[in-house]
Amino acid sequence: MRRCVLVVSGLVSACAAAGVAPDGGGSGDNDGQMVVDAARDNDGQIIMPDAFDPRKGWVDLGSPPAATSGDVSSPKLTFAANGDPVVAYSANQYVQVHRYANDSSWMAVGSPLRHSTASNVVTYDPTPVLTADGLSVVWPEWSNGAMSSGVRREQNGSWVAPPGAGVLGTPGAYCFLPHSTAAVDADGAMWIAYSETTDLNGQMRINVVSVLGSNVSVRGQSIAATTSNTNAIGPDVEIGGNSVFMTWHENGVRLAKRNTTTGGWDAFAGSPFTVAGRAVSSQANGHLAVDPMGRPIIAFTSSNGTENGIYVGRYDGAAWNYWGEMVQATPGTVANQSTHPYLYDIVAAGNDAVYIAWTEMNASTYEGVYVYKCTPQGCAAVGRGRLEAAAGNTPGSAPRLAIDAGGRPLVTWTEDDAQDTSKVHVWRYHGDPDVP
Repeated sequence: MRRCVLVVSGLVSACAAAGVAPDGGGSGDNDGQMVVDAARDNDGQIIMPDAFDPRKGWVDLGSPPAATSGDVSSPKLTFAANGDPVVAYSANQYVQVHRYANDSSWMAVGSPLRHSTASNVVTYDPTPVLTADGLSVVWPEWSNGAMSSGVRREQNGSWVAPPGAGVLGTPGAYCFLPHSTAAVDADGAMWIAYSETTDLNGQMRINVVSVLGSNVSVRGQSIAATTSNTNAIGPDVEIGGNSVFMTWHENGVRLAKRNTTTGGWDAFAGSPFTVAGRAVSSQANGHLAVDPMGRPIIAFTSSNGTENGIYVGRYDGAAWNYWGEMVQATPGTVANQSTHPYLYDIVAAGNDAVYIAWTEMNASTYEGVYVYKCTPQGCAAVGRGRLEAAAGNTPGSAPRLAIDAGGRPLVTWTEDDAQDTSKVHVWRYHGDPDVP
């Protein structure tokens, strides 16, 4: 645990109220300062304890400046080794990565990324992760009629390709990743899941590899729940408690657990998911988290033909227990029309809590970004509920989440400005009250 130095004046009573005691043996005692323990710093960066942080509610961390012109899309979050938030996003032909340095401003990490030298390149949905090899990023990229996945790791301010894993996917194959996915295991290896087929009209199946140093290991090939007319897409691999799970969409929401003995992927209890007696195909947009005890927590959207909502459930060893009722920001219907939530993310926050992020379009077609916290007792909005960087029903898109070392949720999304140019936004929650 690191320490931070705080000026005593005006803070002695706050320390007492927060249960923080002065360090009588510290040299700071002799120059009018007091040393208190800071609970969230493992790499020398000073972080003010929450008891002394005047910020409350959702705090806007600003927009990373795009290095290329045009719209931006699909931002995702992770953290640098010192705890700085890191966001990666697509910008025209490139992937860009920025770090929120010293809790004050966004700085570019390396140069904009792509792995193809062709002129007709489009990058999609990058995923940044912190591995034993340092900050890494994986993204799908379209070029010359085919798609593949680029992988890079940061070294001394530059992006380099891991040996044998700079580009993933069968050469010439169509590799389809509606959202790229990566997770980190206990050894610090990055696990990457992607779908591909060698025929645009053929069957989609999922491949999984792990990358650590110069070692590239195949963790699964041609994974699918069915053997014919297969369209396995949108894999989401997650790791927790030494267990590896993966969800994907294949005529409904599927879930599998990696078998450490055989190396295969076994269908997990409840797959494919159904709720309220609905057809398997009524469930979609599955996303996955795994708590520290290794229990999977699934979130997906479900429709009964009239109403659409989100369900969150955890497998507790014998059965799936759903946390509360169907989640909607606007319950029921509006003007006789159903709201349309589209789930984008779920992250675990300890053993009995997750955060979920989605967009929801109401009857007025205004799409908003929502962040809720869910526990076994149910789900509730975090702060104000609907988030927007600019007032006036500005449509937000593709929200993604991360939890910092202090347990605070961060959310990133894109939103058009007054000139109809999309920008990346990153907000962090500092607790109630939250005043828009």
